[in-house]
Amino acid sequence: MSVPEKDELIINLTVLSQLNKNRKISTKECFLNLEPSDGFRVPESLRRWWKGESREEALKKLDNLIVKSVSLLLKHNELIEYLRKSIIGLENLKQTYTECTQTNARIDVIIDKAKRGIEIYENTCGKPVKSVKSEKSVKSEKSVKSEKKNDKTNLKSSNTKENFNYDSSDSDHDSITSENSDF
Repeated sequence: MSVPEKDELIINLTVLSQLNKNRKISTKECFLNLEPSDGFRVPESLRRWWKGESREEALKKLDNLIVKSVSLLLKHNELIEYLRKSIIGLENLKQTYTECTQTNARIDVIIDKAKRGIEIYENTCGKPVKSVKSEKSVKSEKSVKSEKKNDKTNLKSSNTKENFNYDSSDSDHDSITSENSDF
């Protein structure tokens, strides 16, 4: 009996989310698994060779996991939280491979796919995008919202419509002209 696709994704995203810094992940089987961290084991390189695992294959499997999860978000919306949490494990995996620029770049691409998928899903479903924002960006957002509110107020109180024309005939300066017309 095979495990339903959604359950496989949830299990693998959960395991990925629990990956700590300096831990590695086994990707050879259907389900991801955390490599043991105790010291009295067969050396990692020998163990990985014996199991037929490689960093290349692990990165491919992680990429496929994220791509598949993102593609099924609309069908299985409960994947969103697991996908969000998996980014933590991917960030920790980057810390494990700090010396390898290529691996870090590849993990960054996988993280970007997850974040982009989450953002698209939330924008499509009308839910706010949950992200960590700096105090500066929150202040900036508030001022933009305030400006938009003022613009809407000004637009409602106006009985004219502005048509903007881009005029590039002046070779030294580009200018925008405004023509007022009634609604």
